[in-house]
Amino acid sequence: MTDTDLSWLDGPGQEVVEAECLAHLRGMPDACADAVVTDPPYGLAFMSAEWDSFADGRGYGAFMEDVFRELLRVCRPGAHMLCFGGTRTHHRLMCAMEDAGWEIRDCLMWVYGSGMPHSLDVSKAIDKAVGAERRVVGHKRAGDKRGGNYHGASDRGVTLTLDVTEAATDEARFWEGWGTALKPAWEPVALARKPLDGTVAANVLAHGTGGINIDACRVPSEAGEGRWPANLVHDGSGEVLALFPESKGQLADRPARAKVPVNCYGSFGAARFFYCAKASKADRGEGNTHPTVKPTALMEWLVKMVAREGQTVLDPFCGSGSTLVACKRLGVGAVGIERDPRYCEIAERRLAECSGT
Repeated sequence: MTDTDLSWLDGPGQEVVEAECLAHLRGMPDACADAVVTDPPYGLAFMSAEWDSFADGRGYGAFMEDVFRELLRVCRPGAHMLCFGGTRTHHRLMCAMEDAGWEIRDCLMWVYGSGMPHSLDVSKAIDKAVGAERRVVGHKRAGDKRGGNYHGASDRGVTLTLDVTEAATDEARFWEGWGTALKPAWEPVALARKPLDGTVAANVLAHGTGGINIDACRVPSEAGEGRWPANLVHDGSGEVLALFPESKGQLADRPARAKVPVNCYGSFGAARFFYCAKASKADRGEGNTHPTVKPTALMEWLVKMVAREGQTVLDPFCGSGSTLVACKRLGVGAVGIERDPRYCEIAERRLAECSGT
């Protein structure tokens, strides 16, 4: 589609718009969308990517406030927005939402065990600064999470052989084992709502927005009655499950990555929360080189929370199209805005390969 094509408003289809998000949003009519589900840049200069650096001097928060103000205008009263953020910058993200006029309703946590630390080795940095050469004393193997495979590397089975070195100076030896960052293990998802037009009941009847679909997002249980959805999502990894011990040893004999139905981990512990593993190779799709692909099952759960069949969801940073694929599976209309033609092509291919409702 072009920047000015708004034909997607005529029906519940899913379309990809190749455009800069702010410019395209400014050309959209008022109150034409029912919800926003998106995974924007986190403002971290991720993998030195230009799209995440905000080197224009305006800053991350200022840019996002402009985007959120336009999203507020194009959404109906009571529309909800679910927006992923980074642990270092989500405060600016949510401040930008509030400053643009959105009401913060909650903050979800997506917890996982496969994050990769981005930490500087202080000892190596000291030796490098003084030009001291470190002696190689061994080797180790590690997953290759470069080149756009950050979330899918473990599924691809690609590994690197890395040198193990010893400190060359007394100063470097003194700082051995020190780094600059912790391992990432969760991402926030801010839940916000456009101010209501009157009461919740009046807004829902007038605009079809304002509520959260609790029943559609319930977490299945062995007892058959779904649990009320919580503001925590986990990936089912052994590392995360260990944080939620089961009663009566129900998980004692279960492998950490057992192939079991979604959410069927037992009656207590982690089973109380929605379960969704990170995006697998099959989920990403062949040739999907986007560095931060979110799992489609997670995006489906989020879309179900804030939109119903026949409504329209906006994703102003659609990347490789996970939100749009989720919408198609659910029979929800969607428009995704993405400025990079490579990712637009991937998103369109994933939509074409997806069978909707």
